[in-house]
Amino acid sequence: MLNVLIGVIAMLVLIEFVSLGVYFLAKKMGYEKPYKVFIPFYCFKVIREVTGPFTVLVIPVTKMARMYIFICVAFLLALCYASWGGDFLPTISAESLWQIMWIVMGLCILLFYLGLVFASVKVYRRFNVPNEKLFVVISLLFVTIPFLFMISSKNVPRSLNEMY
Repeated sequence: MLNVLIGVIAMLVLIEFVSLGVYFLAKKMGYEKPYKVFIPFYCFKVIREVTGPFTVLVIPVTKMARMYIFICVAFLLALCYASWGGDFLPTISAESLWQIMWIVMGLCILLFYLGLVFASVKVYRRFNVPNEKLFVVISLLFVTIPFLFMISSKNVPRSLNEMY
């Protein structure tokens, strides 16, 4: 069960790391209480309000916070199930279960990553970043996204209708 605890802590740290960049976006957009983005998953609601609708692969993102809650719950359930199998199943079965759950957890991680990358593209477009393509390429590193949000927030945001 230590795996599950580490997974939960890592997930919350990652969400708070993203919230750091979203804080500056919320502040620039004039949110009354921008510090609320540090509430877990609230930052994804703010990102969705900043970006407008978009799709990740073929999944339309209309409620980003709900999508990220679902992704995190699916990841944690897969991790719990694999940990349970490691404790109570024979070794060969536990190894097979871990391999299957790694596929599920990998898909969750991929959706988490792609969701933020696609959202960051919309953020850069909304804030009229001069080197938008460079920002998108740098965003692929994922760790840079909160810092790029901070840099983007220095520009004046456009309305959602002016983005295209």
